Amino acid sequence: MKLYAPRYYLQFKCIADACRHSCCAGWEIDVDGETMKKYSLLKDG
Repeated sequence: MKLYAPRYYLQFKCIADACRHSCCAGWEIDVDGETMKKYSLLKDG
């Protein structure tokens, strides 16, 4: 698979509520129970 993106793509960092745009407003990330268990066992890195 080829990824086509602007040069600055890899430097992008979301600034969340400090952003004046709303491209990600209202997004939800659904996680099933089994995956949530795995995530909860991970140590903060």
